[in-house]
Amino acid sequence: MDVVQQLQLNEKALKAMGPNRESKERQQRYLLDIADRYQTMTTQALEAHYYSDDAFDSKSSLKLATIVVERNEIFSNDIWLHGHTMKFTQGASGGFELALDQDDSDTESEEAMMATRYRQHPDELNELLYNARISATPEEGIMDWIEKVYKGSRGFEIGTFDASLIPILWKKQTSNWDKLALGYISDIISAVHTYIWTLLCELCPDDKVARGLLSLIQDKLNERYNRGLDKTRSILQVEREPMTYNHYLADNLKKCTHQRIKTSMESKQVWDTKLGYVVKMSDLDHIPNLSNIESTVQQLHDILKSYYKVARKRFVDVVCMQAADLHLVRGPDAAVKVLTPAFVTDLTPEQMERIAGEDGSTRRRRAELTRLVENLSQAKALLGTA
Repeated sequence: MDVVQQLQLNEKALKAMGPNRESKERQQRYLLDIADRYQTMTTQALEAHYYSDDAFDSKSSLKLATIVVERNEIFSNDIWLHGHTMKFTQGASGGFELALDQDDSDTESEEAMMATRYRQHPDELNELLYNARISATPEEGIMDWIEKVYKGSRGFEIGTFDASLIPILWKKQTSNWDKLALGYISDIISAVHTYIWTLLCELCPDDKVARGLLSLIQDKLNERYNRGLDKTRSILQVEREPMTYNHYLADNLKKCTHQRIKTSMESKQVWDTKLGYVVKMSDLDHIPNLSNIESTVQQLHDILKSYYKVARKRFVDVVCMQAADLHLVRGPDAAVKVLTPAFVTDLTPEQMERIAGEDGSTRRRRAELTRLVENLSQAKALLGTA
């Protein structure tokens, strides 16, 4: 290897060690530079400006905006497909379903269960994060279940039902929301924590500095992680009490009634060349008659189904915005924004020495590389004049 190649190799090794960090001032300057670059790259990551740094291409865990958006979509789909405990009926219900023999059974086959988590998390978060499994397929027999609940709590009402029935049914029907929401927020915490550690490793050539910074901000990170979890639990508690002023509830109820009538009349429809499919007025007399109990159960089902559509969309948006985005991702005091120049400025000399100070072996290595670079530079200069 010639002198020029040796010089380039040692210069590269010296540069990889970063600036000299022997004095307090140099340590602070070094950490301030890391914090400044951390903020810059975090802004780029949240705005999905991945073209701005090659690290985004080589380390996929730094693409935080994309990771969070994809997990938000999975959460929305999971609530849509697996959030309800009992499968809602479609169309008419002239005859009720067969009664369930295992309404209160908690046993599920392994094949019927699904995970609520989609990401692995670092070991240091084991005690903080949530992990559970739920039934992958909603149960059949919702009409018989509603009838059982209704019969077990009815009073002397005529043509109506006790208002307490809706909250009872609602709590059972949304029992999967807890596990899905806590699994979702745990995945966002895992993604954020992995992002922070990956970025620190990218910005700190010295592994000791990266670990020291993470250790120093860990308590502040845990505070924000717990805020996200606590907010999710708070939202779940609020959503367990049905309430809405959304006009789509009435629209959904109307659609349920129209769909039921339409389904019951499908066998009576005839084709008209001008009007399309039509139904004779006299055929409306053949709409199946329901008993008082069946009518009340159908009404309870339609209210539960219509409110579920309204509440499901609201719930997903609120959890994503108020729990994940605010406390973990983009809020003014979010977890990814803990490391700042102001935070570094407040560090004591002892903390800076512990994090950024160079140990004996590092100092010896730096001195050796510095000496080699100086000697090789002089040798290069001499060769150039020869």
